[in-house]
Amino acid sequence: MAKIKQILGGLSASFLSRITSVASEVTKIAESTGTFQVDLLNEKITPKSLEPDFKEYIKFYRNWFITQLDKLNIQLSEVEFVRLNVEYKPGKNFGKYYTCIVTVRYLGKDYSSKSSSATFSNINGKVTK
Repeated sequence: MAKIKQILGGLSASFLSRITSVASEVTKIAESTGTFQVDLLNEKITPKSLEPDFKEYIKFYRNWFITQLDKLNIQLSEVEFVRLNVEYKPGKNFGKYYTCIVTVRYLGKDYSSKSSSATFSNINGKVTK
């Protein structure tokens, strides 16, 4: 197993958790687009209109990713790209469902990890996971 796979699950789960629980304004923006893609190494997001709201999150996770590479003695130059694809779907009656797929091209081979999250509003209108 490639060492890079040790990072992927943590990256997808953590990124998804952060945007669905901490950043309510960011979550509303993500929900309005339905899906978005992050190019982590180049700190870019598509659609570009999301960039101002996601800039700090992307920078944080880029730095986290590079730190993890260092811990595993992986050179950044060996990583061609890191993409996060996030998708939002509303529930039929209530709830919000998110999926994050991280794909990394490392030494010419693609590795992926998928995380999912759901949030629900209870009777009092409070969001729970």
